[in-house]
Amino acid sequence: MHNYRIDALSKEEVHKIDLATMEVLEKTGIIVENDKVLDLLEQNGAKINKQEKRVRIPEKVLKDGLKKVPSSFVVYSRKGEEVTIGGDQTVISSGAGASWILDIDTGEPRPATKKDSGHYAKVTDAMENFSLCMSPIIQDVTPSLVDVHSAQAMISNTTKTPWVCPGDGMQARYIIEMGAVLAGGMEEFRKKPIILGLASPNSPLRLASHDLDVALEFAGNKLPITLINCPNSGAAAPVSIAGTLVVTLAECLAFALVAQLINPGNAIAVGPAPTIMDMKTAIAAFGAPECGLVNAGTAQMLRYYNVPSFGCITSSESILIDAQTGYEIAWTTQLSMMAGVNIVVGIGLINACAGCSLEKLIIDDEVIGGIKRILKGIEVTDETLAVDVIDAVGPGGHYLAQKHSREHLRNEHWFPKISNRLGLQEWKKEKLDLWQVARREAKKIVESANPEPLDKDMEDEIAAIVERAEKEATSMQSG
Repeated sequence: MHNYRIDALSKEEVHKIDLATMEVLEKTGIIVENDKVLDLLEQNGAKINKQEKRVRIPEKVLKDGLKKVPSSFVVYSRKGEEVTIGGDQTVISSGAGASWILDIDTGEPRPATKKDSGHYAKVTDAMENFSLCMSPIIQDVTPSLVDVHSAQAMISNTTKTPWVCPGDGMQARYIIEMGAVLAGGMEEFRKKPIILGLASPNSPLRLASHDLDVALEFAGNKLPITLINCPNSGAAAPVSIAGTLVVTLAECLAFALVAQLINPGNAIAVGPAPTIMDMKTAIAAFGAPECGLVNAGTAQMLRYYNVPSFGCITSSESILIDAQTGYEIAWTTQLSMMAGVNIVVGIGLINACAGCSLEKLIIDDEVIGGIKRILKGIEVTDETLAVDVIDAVGPGGHYLAQKHSREHLRNEHWFPKISNRLGLQEWKKEKLDLWQVARREAKKIVESANPEPLDKDMEDEIAAIVERAEKEATSMQSG
């Protein structure tokens, strides 16, 4: 059976991009805003200008570090289910970064709340194709503890693996404490990581202090972390796609090296959340076809380095759930999945990741299901060629009653959950568009779905961790 995969780049182009990336890191270098990390890099052969905090990394130093990266790793759901990241696997996650949400009742944009984060996790939990859960940026909690509260909301409302984006080292420490509670202790958490972390380079060519603090917490505790940059082609990255790939790889691979110096062999995945600068509006566009190309090219380059890949893919510039949402999801998601990206994220996001929608979680799950069927390809065997069945039915017959149809229907045909396949007369009974159908499904999940609850003692321990975080944040503000 042939799985449909594509190469975005020729072997010669891969080689050219590799050479350019190595040249940028060795000649131009990257800013690293953490003295401990600067010392680590210097001790391992990088050239440091401590006054500028600029690091120039020789190719050998980088490539030696990348050899330590596991080609795949496993995280776990609260139920103990394995989620493999890397290799030929593609896993799907809801998206983070949105500060507002489309209200499920009115359809109007409003600030996202902690309750919304719980609903977002609940819908993610119910979706067939999702393995990881992220949260919107909630607006009704202490601003310096947004990620701690988001982690609590996710943990309480989904058994799927929370993927957290701590804004600083302090929040990372509290979230890691939560993970240890869930796993039954720190050693068990290391053996079976139940939370996945995230830190982000800052384009162009900067590793900021707060993100390095997050990496030090996760990698320092031997926990998996994703390293994600946000290249804005034409603004914080070259306008050319190839140039954007070089900046993406330089930033992500430099951060990957840091993670390996902190803890050799630490599980990581790296990649971009790419945008292009719309030169008419000065808005960063996530749903542009060029973003699909950046994700596809990055996925291929990371296979070349044998490093698990990530891609932020399914956001749209549209503010509502409309045709634009659909075609932007289609061209960015299918291209990236065909290129073999290991983690697809951005599910549920709209308005260039500024907003999110429970309805879009439902719709994106449908899109991913269809793309998975396409990528599964065409199985060609004596059984599927069906020559004997064709002969038995003969000219003018039908295949509805054939045993062959019953045996192969579910394997060969994908069954949508919300897409319209009704005739006109049946559709006229309700006259619902896709957004309305998805809203009905989302409401049903929010109102009636019951993800496996946390053990009461665990719930209390996690609440106590959040309370301690609040006290520390208050103390820091008053000090």
